Amino acid sequence: MDKLYVPRVVREGRMTLNEYRSVHRWANRDLGEPSKCEDCGTVDAPRYHWANVSGTYREDPDDWRRLCVPCHMSLDRAAHHGVREYCNNGHRMTPDTSYLRPANPRTGQLPRVECRLCSRMSLRAWRKRRSKQ
Repeated sequence: MDKLYVPRVVREGRMTLNEYRSVHRWANRDLGEPSKCEDCGTVDAPRYHWANVSGTYREDPDDWRRLCVPCHMSLDRAAHHGVREYCNNGHRMTPDTSYLRPANPRTGQLPRVECRLCSRMSLRAWRKRRSKQ
């Protein structure tokens, strides 16, 4: 069963899920369906989003940008860099236990915040598997 995506503003209690959905419906209805990314300029992406710039989710056309999905995720990551409190394995994310992994242009991987403890455990497991070969 798929998990329901709950946006950060809803998890933080700044608005309800219905309010969040309502303002996005307003953006699609009043601003139109986006068809070009304002960041990278692509016109052939499979999907585009209306991205809220300020994080206040007002019904103000100047507060929204047309973005392709990768640019939208980059915008959200940059806006919330370091805000994540725990990694997926439950380790507390602090400046001492996390780091910014740079982008990898060869694979297209975007920069992201990673847990040092999980990276160390993963590297140890990989070395152990490799030594057995």
